[in-house]
Amino acid sequence: MSLVTNKRTAIDVFPAKQLAEHPSSGAKLSYRSDPAGLSRSRSAQEEEYIAWLYRTMDERFPTLLPTQEAFEVMRMHSGNVKDKFSELKDIQDGYFYDFIVQVAKDPYEDANRVSLWVTDYTENPKFYNHQWAGPAGNQTKCGDEFGYTTRYVKADTAKTDWPGPYGRRTLQISCWDSHASLLMQMAKRGTWLRLRNIQVKYGRNDANLEGFLREDENAYVKKVSVEAIDMSPGAFDDPENVDPRLMAALRRKRDYERARKAQIKQVRQEVAGQKRPAPPQDAPPQGDKTNKKQKSKAEMKRALRRLEMQPNQGSNQGSNQASNQGFNTKGTET
Repeated sequence: MSLVTNKRTAIDVFPAKQLAEHPSSGAKLSYRSDPAGLSRSRSAQEEEYIAWLYRTMDERFPTLLPTQEAFEVMRMHSGNVKDKFSELKDIQDGYFYDFIVQVAKDPYEDANRVSLWVTDYTENPKFYNHQWAGPAGNQTKCGDEFGYTTRYVKADTAKTDWPGPYGRRTLQISCWDSHASLLMQMAKRGTWLRLRNIQVKYGRNDANLEGFLREDENAYVKKVSVEAIDMSPGAFDDPENVDPRLMAALRRKRDYERARKAQIKQVRQEVAGQKRPAPPQDAPPQGDKTNKKQKSKAEMKRALRRLEMQPNQGSNQGSNQASNQGFNTKGTET
């Protein structure tokens, strides 16, 4: 452009939608001029030629002139000229990012795309909140940082197939084209990935941020934006060659799992304490519980011992009767 322009040159920008409908619409073309002071009015013949030129180029070279939506994506993309790496806690709507993340749930196919959930163990308030269902068959309270118990949730009605992490720590990413097939081959739960050029915006529900990965149709060379990170023991032999951003994510994962185990243990103990029934007020102490049969046998043995201790007062029937009467009346004479 610098070869065909000078300080007296004005550049006029016409809306593509108006050019497509001109001159059948009958309206005069509106445009934006830069700089505004050098702009001049256009004749009807000039405007007709501009509209014809646009339609001809759009028919012969459909990818040369982008649509308004595609242009907005390109505009946002061009603004990310610096390092696009970000932790999930810092991402915002309308930007492109690079991530180092772990797959939280196996990717699955949905129509012509592949969706997966990823995490770097940081929290973002604009993510979907995955809640813990609690111990099976019980109810748990929420209010904890892990989203285990945000309200009383029944385990049989809650989503119990979410493997974690819980809370607002995971981002859903939808992928198309070659990236979709590549992810289905290389990624599964637990895989660490390096993702590039992920577009972040609000999803269909307009409530939570989501990620989107498509091929760049205007690129001369197709770029691979998905890479599996080598997590074998040998990959960490030389710490200087390990990405410090990956090490930071691994430390966050360790801290999260430690805190998660401690909190689950506490929740289970609280639930177990609530389920233990209190003894009735009139119940005897634990040590006084005696089997009735054993008690009756003990009384019989004591009675037999008292019989054996009685003196032998004779062999005749009268003496035996007297002796029996003496025992039965507890020693009272008849």
